Amino acid sequence: HMTMLRSEKVKKENELKEYLNANGGFSNSMIGSESSIFNINVFDESLMAAIDRFSSFFAAPLMLRESMWRGIMAVELEFQEIVNDDDQRIEQLLASKAACVASNFSCGNRKSLTEDVGSEKLYEAAREFRNKFYVASNMFLCIQSGRSLDRLQETTEEFFSGIPSGSMPKQLDPVPIEDHFTADFFTKMLYVKPKGEECKLYMTFVMPSMLNHYKTKPHIFLKDVIGHEGAGSLSSYLREK
Repeated sequence: HMTMLRSEKVKKENELKEYLNANGGFSNSMIGSESSIFNINVFDESLMAAIDRFSSFFAAPLMLRESMWRGIMAVELEFQEIVNDDDQRIEQLLASKAACVASNFSCGNRKSLTEDVGSEKLYEAAREFRNKFYVASNMFLCIQSGRSLDRLQETTEEFFSGIPSGSMPKQLDPVPIEDHFTADFFTKMLYVKPKGEECKLYMTFVMPSMLNHYKTKPHIFLKDVIGHEGAGSLSSYLREK
């Protein structure tokens, strides 16, 4: 939230968003457990000016102190939107049974970001995180356009070369399956009183790391087979019964 507000080039808050809206586009960001994704979409004739603004948030974001509280409140607003969502509640319950960093409170809110933490310490921690991880060696970039590949390469070099290079991220050794979760995860059934109208059954299977199978993604194939709802599928069989 703080990164995309202002930069050394974009002095006005939300200037990028206003430019994209005025040129048939939009911006979005997704924060996951292992990565953050930032993207913009705009008419091709406005792409260069949009990229000029967009790239500055990674090369030279201001991350001002006065922006931090608005960022915290944005996180709090997102939390309030999902706090009563049963899927989110169950996901967090399952995460709490993990025997690693995945057991942490994953989405955050105002309390988790501010309780027992001074504003100055929080601000410095945010800047330290950005300086450590928002580096070119830790990023992937994709630009889709009708322009030639040579022109897109020139654009990439022109606008994104200012991002600090950093060092290559350390590859971690895979964690043994038996160490993924606490022992009671494999022996207990968890019951959750729903906030909504639906009743659901979750059956969770622990799988080995798919890191070495990233090209073929067998777990996605398996998911699609089990989740298929056409004729002869598991779903159609259960519905008939």
